[in-house]
Amino acid sequence: MIPEHIKNDLVWLLSEYAYPKNEAKVLTVLMSVDRITSREIEIATRLSQPEVSKALSFLLSKELVEFSVQKVKGRGRPVKIWRLRRDVKEIIQPVLKEAYKDLDTRFGRLEKIRAWMDGAFDE
Repeated sequence: MIPEHIKNDLVWLLSEYAYPKNEAKVLTVLMSVDRITSREIEIATRLSQPEVSKALSFLLSKELVEFSVQKVKGRGRPVKIWRLRRDVKEIIQPVLKEAYKDLDTRFGRLEKIRAWMDGAFDE
């Protein structure tokens, strides 16, 4: 499970390099539990029901999540129980790779500017 102090950074990483913000929030919550209902995701993410439904549909289309249906006692709609379809490491590793690649590119650009400044202003 994900420690609390890492969750915000993980949402940032996922939303910066791989997924829309709401989808990143939902994915991070799913990484923190074994199984969870849509309603519990709404509470954990502070997203509305339509936002959570849209995010879950997106993640389902990417084959990152799956659900089972749990019947409710008495009357009422069955409840979907959501969980990750893939291992957390399998989801995060390619995103980290992309982030490091981006940082290498940015660092290279900074180095070019620094080298230019060193040469241009040393006179």
